[in-house]
Amino acid sequence: YINIFQKLIHQFQPTQKLLNLVSNIPTNLITVHLRRTDKSSKYVSASAAHGIDLKDIDDLNNKTKNLIGRFIEKGFHHFYFASDCPNTKHEYEQYYQNQNQNIINYKINQNIEQTYIDIYLMSQSKYIILSQRHSSFSLFSSMINQTQFIFFYEDSIVNNNKYTNLNHICNINNLNI
Repeated sequence: YINIFQKLIHQFQPTQKLLNLVSNIPTNLITVHLRRTDKSSKYVSASAAHGIDLKDIDDLNNKTKNLIGRFIEKGFHHFYFASDCPNTKHEYEQYYQNQNQNIINYKINQNIEQTYIDIYLMSQSKYIILSQRHSSFSLFSSMINQTQFIFFYEDSIVNNNKYTNLNHICNINNLNI
């Protein structure tokens, strides 16, 4: 199915309505996909959370902030935080605004349209940092334009589906920045 997917992915194009909502995207944008509410066993069963437990959230936040710090040291200063959890999104935005980083925020009131904005911004980013064990949403977004997709945890779903053979998908341990 991966060959079919690769042929069809190029059919995804933003609508004019989406382009009217989102403009002036920086060329070196980094999107951080923060999955917390539906992927943490604080909120759901551990199996549904793909192995992320409440005690692991601090470690995940530290890994995420350390990687963002590495990007800042390399001259990246434009960040977009996509999240299902408004509190987590707000915490990250405030933390990096206080460090004088350029936080991109396209917030609208309709959840479904926000989903399209998130997909579009991820696909237009230079990097997507997956701050979770797995997300088909961000993986799919990375495939639209071959955005560099960085993940922290070995992901059996990615490995079993042989997505790791795609050049734009990278475990943090293999990242050269």
